[in-house]
Amino acid sequence: MPGNRVRGEMNELLERINETSCRLLGFNASQDFTARIETVDMHCHLDFADDACAIAREAQRYGIAFFSGTVTPEGYEHASMLLSDCKNVRVGLGFHPWWITEASLAAPKEEGSSLEHFIGLAGQTSYVNEIGLDFSPRFSETKEVQVEVLKVILSCVCEGAVLSLHSVKATDVVLDLLEGAELFSSNSCIFHWFSGSNNELHRAIKSGCYFSVGERFLSSKRGQEYLKVIPVNQLLFETDLPAQEHSNTTFEELRSSLWSAQDLLLKKSN
Repeated sequence: MPGNRVRGEMNELLERINETSCRLLGFNASQDFTARIETVDMHCHLDFADDACAIAREAQRYGIAFFSGTVTPEGYEHASMLLSDCKNVRVGLGFHPWWITEASLAAPKEEGSSLEHFIGLAGQTSYVNEIGLDFSPRFSETKEVQVEVLKVILSCVCEGAVLSLHSVKATDVVLDLLEGAELFSSNSCIFHWFSGSNNELHRAIKSGCYFSVGERFLSSKRGQEYLKVIPVNQLLFETDLPAQEHSNTTFEELRSSLWSAQDLLLKKSN
């Protein structure tokens, strides 16, 4: 069992991460929570759950808050309405690279998965989640259009917005685009489940990016090595759950994933 000093250091570590998360999402003690915010899931997809509101309500009782991402502008509008009464949830406007096609550029604003639709919503929110690039073989055919869409997205997000980023085999390109849009100085950029190279990690850290990590990241050999490098004040927790749409994922599953991530972090930090 850890001694009192070690337990104190462990609690301080979790508290620092929690304070960073609350600051980024604008949660504060004056808000009417049933319980104090103990931890924040900085990347999840509550709208994929069969009963997102039930999960959010139960989480509020336990002091858990969420930064819930969406995958299309239409999905954002739906999730925003669905979770509008949940004070412990920030819904992010998203356009996930897996959902981007050539048609996304040409589709009119009225279509839910169009770039024009995203642009129309971007000025109304300070929370953007999930956007980015995926250059893995499965999505290589849309590589060019992904870049074109992300350029436009980054040009229209609000100053001061919090961005949760998906990046697979494309981290340097994402960093180049963020730098070109001059977002590092005025926005908070979070890499969700970072999978880039060691050089890309150091570049992202130097640029002031944050990193949301979950139990799968922390269980991997690469994740454990990266954990040694990422400063505590740039570290956040995530579940990335539910993993797919129309999921029967429960609050207990999300809470268990968060607790597992915390336990793994504390073990690696000792």
